[in-house]
Amino acid sequence: MIKLLIVDDEPIIVDGLVDLFQDMDEPRFNIYKAYSAKEALDIMKTASIDIVLTDICMPGMTGLELQKRIKSLWPFCKTIFLTGFDEFEYAQSAIKNGISDFVLKMEGDDAILAAVMKAVNELDREMRDKRLIEQAEASMMRALPILQSKYLIEMVNGAEYTSEERQRLFAECNMPFDYNEPVLMAIGKIDHWGEAGSIAQKTKIMYGVKNTVEQCFADSMSVLTVDYSRSKFLIFIQSKDKNCIDQNYIKNFVSSILERVQLTSRNVFCTPVSFIVSSDMVTWDMIAAQFDLLKATLYRTGVFDSELFVMAENPQQLYKGDRGAVAIRQQLKQIPLLATFLESGHQERFMGLYSSIMDAVSRVQPVSYELMQEVYYSIALTFLSYFNKNSTLNDVCINIDLTDIMNMDKHGSWDDISTYFKDIAQYIFEQRKYEYTANNIRVVDYINAYIQQNLDSDLSLTKLADLVHFNASYLSRLYKQVTGENISEYISDLRLSKAKELLSDINVRINEIAKSVGFDTPSYFARFFKKNTNMTPQEYRDKIFAINPLTNSMV
Repeated sequence: MIKLLIVDDEPIIVDGLVDLFQDMDEPRFNIYKAYSAKEALDIMKTASIDIVLTDICMPGMTGLELQKRIKSLWPFCKTIFLTGFDEFEYAQSAIKNGISDFVLKMEGDDAILAAVMKAVNELDREMRDKRLIEQAEASMMRALPILQSKYLIEMVNGAEYTSEERQRLFAECNMPFDYNEPVLMAIGKIDHWGEAGSIAQKTKIMYGVKNTVEQCFADSMSVLTVDYSRSKFLIFIQSKDKNCIDQNYIKNFVSSILERVQLTSRNVFCTPVSFIVSSDMVTWDMIAAQFDLLKATLYRTGVFDSELFVMAENPQQLYKGDRGAVAIRQQLKQIPLLATFLESGHQERFMGLYSSIMDAVSRVQPVSYELMQEVYYSIALTFLSYFNKNSTLNDVCINIDLTDIMNMDKHGSWDDISTYFKDIAQYIFEQRKYEYTANNIRVVDYINAYIQQNLDSDLSLTKLADLVHFNASYLSRLYKQVTGENISEYISDLRLSKAKELLSDINVRINEIAKSVGFDTPSYFARFFKKNTNMTPQEYRDKIFAINPLTNSMV
């Protein structure tokens, strides 16, 4: 929402303008008000104001002085002067200094609304300005290494992507690789840090070693290095020459380069480095299995040795006859995501991942009992952890039998287990939806009750949002979602209904009615009433009552 600040030393004008903008059919403004230029500057120090609507002549600091301060500190903020006739030429000259617009006070509400909406459109255009786009693109380019690392780490940890998804992500992250071509992987390990003691010193050494790797390969290979622990990093290598398909040549070339890196690291950084290198290039859908192989080789050959250079076994040989188990273990890595989806309420994503995990076990025959147990109890513990965190275990037990959740053998088949866990998940998400809806209704009921009891008070969206500790925009959307109408419509209907009720009492003055339903001035109340009934308050009163001029009684 656009943040609008209204500034005038006359409270009646400020409050009238606040009502004017709050009564718009489609509220677009989060409104702030100030009764002096100093108060306005204090507000702008804590809130990012988009448009300032201000009087020119104010005690202490004029609107012109305020505008100069705004321009120097918040150059993108739009300033509109609300001016008297005598200040007209003064305001015109001020436009040259960056004023967005000015409005004569005598021009009325439509002119004020038009000036503010003009400023809103200017802000929208500036957000699309080429310079801002270029800045965003520059920021994106600076973030690319982080995005590349994040994506590659997700892939080696078992995230599954279709060929189309991989192609799109490679393009978005500006990957230096061809997603259709195989890749050679390696693990680099800092064997010990020498005299480096601080995190900063170790970070510099790690950066230096990885940079040496990338520079040594730069002429003939596409390379990325990615940290995966404090002392270890992954290397992805792909030939720039698509005609070079001799894997033996590539492996020998990579070996010679990495041996040179070991020498440079020892001589320049005083740090020994070990490398575990794949014996074969693999397709991108196999890099998670390849990563597991490299880690296994690293630990098998000795994590405490220095300056190792080992070629890992062929993953096809390592997993021959057990490819199904590899697929299941890759799915096991995804189980922590189930807990994340439960906590965040993402039912569709949970069910999709859950089905993928359970189907992986169903498709593989035979599966070792121990591996089935690992999958079963990992999922069971995910549910139990959720219940304990949310203190809902007793409630769930009333509706679902959890007696055997920690006893896999009590279930007849893997399909029975799959259905059992699915029912538990379904119950959790149904309860979350019920609680979400109930909470929203409670919030709306509270807001409605507050409005009914405080029709004569500040009922701005910002004020109401503060009552329930919500963002103003979020409260507006939630209220519309639950009730089907805007908060402003509900407030207007209540004020109109209350005003009609009070107008039926001839002993209550119209200016008293105006205040009792939240209008600071009878004139603004009259405009509101006529807009909704096509009659002034007095005309409405005259219509519903026939007054006997002699007895002053109703007939």
